[in-house]
Parts: sequence; structure tokens; C-alpha cells
Amino acid sequence: SLHDARPILEAQAYIVSRLLKEADDQDTVALINLDTKARIQTSAFLPIRSAAALKLPEQMRQAYPLGGTNIVAGLKAVGELIKRHKANNPHILYLGDGITTDGRSTVDELVLRLPKGAVFIGVGVGKKTDASFLQAAADATGGMFTLINPDEDIDWRVFDLISTLNTPRLTNLEFRFLDATGAAVQVLAYSNTQALASGETLVVSGRTQAKLPATLVLRGKVGAVQYEEEYSLAESRQDAEFIPRLWAKRHISELLKSGTGHRKEII
Repeated sequence: SLHDARPILEAQAYIVSRLLKEADDQDTVALINLDTKARIQTSAFLPIRSAAALKLPEQMRQAYPLGGTNIVAGLKAVGELIKRHKANNPHILYLGDGITTDGRSTVDELVLRLPKGAVFIGVGVGKKTDASFLQAAADATGGMFTLINPDEDIDWRVFDLISTLNTPRLTNLEFRFLDATGAAVQVLAYSNTQALASGETLVVSGRTQAKLPATLVLRGKVGAVQYEEEYSLAESRQDAEFIPRLWAKRHISELLKSGTGHRKEII
């Protein structure tokens, strides 16, 4: 209902107002309101300190929620906007529940529709959110994903978001496993993220038919600089019986992203 949506709209508008204040003077911004259609609110990118840009949060507060969300239409519109204005270093900030209720597509299909070269920042706002697409889009572009509840201290959460974005981050994470001789070990593995900021934790869970590997090699980039680190698995425990459950949960999540057809395997 409109009454239920108002706190979320207010939270979204407040988040944008804070982000506008923290942006660099040379930045520009455009706004698209997304429901069953992508409704472009700015015909061009506005200078971040302009009077028109500062009015965007109030425009968001006046939006009338129609219930449906067509993320496919939103990605198409933002891609055309970026291309038409030849935006430099584009970032897509998504505020919402992440739930595609109109123009349905799988998570993998949605990720393929992301504009090339754009960094995706997904902010799930509200108590009912679908993190699958928002996390996948952030992982695929070296962006980030976070959840903000309107009942929380939004000032602190936005500060944390801005601090993380301004912190040097390890992106485009890749990992491989080696045995004691340095030979590659085939492991079906997943990580909880594809980008790390200082103080965050990377969790990698994997399954192999071979002997447990001796080393994990982690690769990524900090800006344009290549990063690589090796981690010994020699002292790993053999009785951590909760790990198969963690791996299975992530494996099922990945299967669900690719659409239907995996019911038998999931069960």
C-alpha cells in the first residue's frame, strides 16, 4: 500500500541526499524512477552541486509506487542514458527491494544486461529484499551491495557505505587451489563476494573429488594494480562437519540464479 511504502521512499530519498553531499564537485547525476516502467526524471546528467540535482531527493519522495518492478526496463534505460551522454566512469546506484515482479528474468540474464563498464552499487531498502540480483550485479562489476532498513540509524549506515566506497578495494576476485606439489586441484568453489574492502572477510567454500588441496591462491586488483596472495590450508581441520552445509547452500543459490531446470539436483 502507499502508506506502507512511504517510510521506504523517505529512506531512499534521505540516502540519496546524503550521497549527493558526499560526492565530488565534478560528479554528475541522473535519476530514473522504476516501477513497471523506467521513468526518466532527468533528460541529462546534472552537475552534482546544481539546484536541479539538489531537488532530486524531493522528487523521489513524491514518487507514487505502482507495486511492480521491471528491472529489465531499468537496466535498458540506464544503459541508453550512459551511452547517449558518453558518461565517464559510470556508477549505477540501485535503491529498492531488488525483486523483479514485472518483465521476469533470471539473475544471470539480468547481470548480462548490465551496461558494460558501469559499476553497480546495490542498496536493498526495506525488510523484504531479494539480495540475489543485487549481490550478483555488484560482484560482476566490482561494486558493492548492502542492506539498509528504514528503522535503522540511516546516518550511520550511509556513512559506512560511503566509507567503504572510498576505501581501496580488492575487486575481480579469483581463486584456485593447489596440491602440495603445486599442481592445480579441481574444486567447485564459491565465495561470498567478488570485492573486499579493508576489514571485510572473504569466505570461500568448495567441494572436490580429489585430496584436499594444500594451498589457496587468491588473485584480484586494487585499482589497476594486480594482487596475488597464497594461503596455506595445511592445518585445516578434518572434522568441520558444518562446511558441506555451507557449500550446499551456496551451490543451490547459484543454481537458482540460472533459472529453472535444476529441481532434481537441488532436492
